[in-house]
Amino acid sequence: MNNLNIPSEETHLRIADALERISKTREKVDMLDLPGNKTLLAGDRSAGFLGFVPASEVFTGTQLATEIGLSAGNAFNTETPWIKYIWKGKICFTPLKPIRYNLSWDSIYNAGAVYGTGDYGLLPPMGRMGPDISIDGSDNSINSPTANFLGDKTEGMQYADTVGAVGDTLVLAGWSNSANNGEFEITSRQDYFCI
Repeated sequence: MNNLNIPSEETHLRIADALERISKTREKVDMLDLPGNKTLLAGDRSAGFLGFVPASEVFTGTQLATEIGLSAGNAFNTETPWIKYIWKGKICFTPLKPIRYNLSWDSIYNAGAVYGTGDYGLLPPMGRMGPDISIDGSDNSINSPTANFLGDKTEGMQYADTVGAVGDTLVLAGWSNSANNGEFEITSRQDYFCI
């Protein structure tokens, strides 16, 4: 008779067996042994949810800001949990709540944290195209879904957007002519329409 209501050895074995069967039905996607759950809870490798991870296992908001050199704004929700997910085969972490306020887009950009690539992207602060800009190395053209800046002057194409202002620095990469890759300050701007 079990007066203390303690599970028997048989019950422990049944629980262990059930957990083993459940673990085999979920796909392990985190092979890097990152913090948090390693198996998919929902979705697939293209877009899947792995769960929540405490800030103590990843970064607090303050630690992240320090790591990327972001001192602008005010910290809050610094202990918020992180959402762990997989997107297009890449394991990602996003804070559940915002971790800073009262800061400009430029401050985040200057810390290299806007485009999710750890660098400054291809446009200066206040550039209009953001991550939608692309460079075609075959004809050395700067393009976007809505405008073309250089390259083939096909009739009917729009060439009327602004990449940056005088004093902004452009960071260019991907040009077939290596002299066109690097950081360049815009020293003057001329308004014209090309056909």
